[in-house]
Amino acid sequence: TAFDGTFIIYDQDAKPLKQLSMEGGFGGKVNAILPQSPTKAVICSEGKLHIIDTLKAEIAQTFVLNDKLVNFDDVYCLSDTQFLGTTLSYLPRLIDLETNAITLYDFPFAPTHFVPFGKKLLFTSYPTSPLDVQKKGKYRQDPISIETPTYKTVKGLEAENRDLDKTSCFFMAQAGKMQDVKAYWLPDHVKLNQRYDKSYPMYAYPIDKVLVAVHYSGNDLVIWDIPQAKVIVVLGTEEEYLPFVCVRAGKLYAFGKSGKITKYNTQNFQVEAVFDLACPKTNAHALSADQDILLFSENETYLVAWDLKTETVRFKVNLNLKINKIVLHENRLFIGTNEGKLFAFEI
Repeated sequence: TAFDGTFIIYDQDAKPLKQLSMEGGFGGKVNAILPQSPTKAVICSEGKLHIIDTLKAEIAQTFVLNDKLVNFDDVYCLSDTQFLGTTLSYLPRLIDLETNAITLYDFPFAPTHFVPFGKKLLFTSYPTSPLDVQKKGKYRQDPISIETPTYKTVKGLEAENRDLDKTSCFFMAQAGKMQDVKAYWLPDHVKLNQRYDKSYPMYAYPIDKVLVAVHYSGNDLVIWDIPQAKVIVVLGTEEEYLPFVCVRAGKLYAFGKSGKITKYNTQNFQVEAVFDLACPKTNAHALSADQDILLFSENETYLVAWDLKTETVRFKVNLNLKINKIVLHENRLFIGTNEGKLFAFEI
């Protein structure tokens, strides 16, 4: 997808095969692929959820949301017809294409990203009031869909004696009906490296079936024991932020904007090594667990691949173009640039 609303289908050698233009001219990203229909892609843009038939290069179905400003950041497919969509500024929405129904899950804060954890989803959140809810607690109605959305209050997220303007929690829930919700608030005795006026969980990275590393806004990695609902250790970091955390063979790698990779042992969470890649301006994009490659861009134009097995730089390429997206699929590496070019490399 492109910013101007163009949707293009390429082959594995980055040769364009088909394309279409999305309505409205404001492109959304490819949010998901249907689990039972791998030739169907989900795209949300300008308050509409589109199902794209990639074989025919056409819009197979469009579902109009209840607010034209909603553009999902993340979409989780419960089936080929049910989707859970989240975005920072609005309430999560459960979309049912068969019944043409929208369910808005009411939260005291804004859920942001999520990651599968066992049979549930692990959500992070941001301490703000979603735009679907007015200050007096009434829902803001801007219906442009046929069906009026249903609002469902999510239970299990109560925050007694907590300032929801300054802090929020991460939580685990059954995605389909938002049931069995368990919230994880930082205990008062746990002190973070505060650099901002708000402290909130930004991303969650599962380590195994029990432990989860949660990146907080104070630039700390907090290791949680999920079944015990307790903090194991706080891993302080001097990074401006952590674009990427990955786990491999009992080791946790935290990659920061300064271009340093810190390696922790997941048995005791002691630092085993720090790798300084001497990249002054970096941004992590993708990781292939199969090929053990951490990919990132340096100074926007350099593509760098760091090998997790040998813990060395595998290759470094200067494209002389600004990199904005990297995707690794099987033995192909696809790179999109701000100039509208798509490259395909063979690893």
